[in-house]
Amino acid sequence: MITKTATALLYAIPEKKSAITKSIERKKTQPAYRQKWVKKMEFLQSVAAHENAVILLHDTSANRFLYMSDKAKLLGNYDLADFTGETGMDFSFSNIYPEQRSAALLIQLKIISYGMDHPSATDTGTVANMMYYYKKKNGTYIQFLQKAMVVETDAAGHPLLYLKFGYDISHLVKPCVGLIINSPDETLIWTYNTTKKCLDQVNLLSTQEKKILGLLAQGRQSKEIGDILFISSHTIDTHRRNLLKKTNCIDTTALITFAKMTGLI
Repeated sequence: MITKTATALLYAIPEKKSAITKSIERKKTQPAYRQKWVKKMEFLQSVAAHENAVILLHDTSANRFLYMSDKAKLLGNYDLADFTGETGMDFSFSNIYPEQRSAALLIQLKIISYGMDHPSATDTGTVANMMYYYKKKNGTYIQFLQKAMVVETDAAGHPLLYLKFGYDISHLVKPCVGLIINSPDETLIWTYNTTKKCLDQVNLLSTQEKKILGLLAQGRQSKEIGDILFISSHTIDTHRRNLLKKTNCIDTTALITFAKMTGLI
């Protein structure tokens, strides 16, 4: 069970003050990097609406969302202030499926740890793909994919701002929880071990499976792929079924879309 104390380790909540006081203080102390990115949100909002995505700007130094937009209403008619207020981080976390909150907390810690250990993440375009079950305003749950990228760091290269895009991928994958981190040099994958209550790093795709997935993405059929790789079409179909099982995707078309969205291909 995730307790209030546990979530506070990630999402520290400052002492409550009047709205007027908070507004004055924010104008006086808001760093230039925050102002710069908030100005960019208008453009990114239009992109998010076109792509049916939720967009979030997460300030790690203040432990809060500076900005949230859901023009496509993927999450329903939530009040945006629920996310951008002082308790917004806790509010967002409370909407994760209860049985997946432990995993989600570990995933957030893993992303923070990776960002601290890889100061060059901003320059290299490293993306963290988080997957979990998330509650909409009407109480129903969707399979949610949240892609996060560091866009601002401090002098030491540690993350200050994360730009996050969220997608409903219920039509692509079965309910699951996990993390995929993609950088130009590596792809790291973790799944949640429900028995040990920890994240297990896995080699999700073998070299052969990556080749097959890439060829499937080109629209090639099993027999054609078999001829290219010098193996039988029956073996290709077996690999295809294994890929669906490993990714929790519902079919081959969903597999290709999911792989492109998360950088597996």
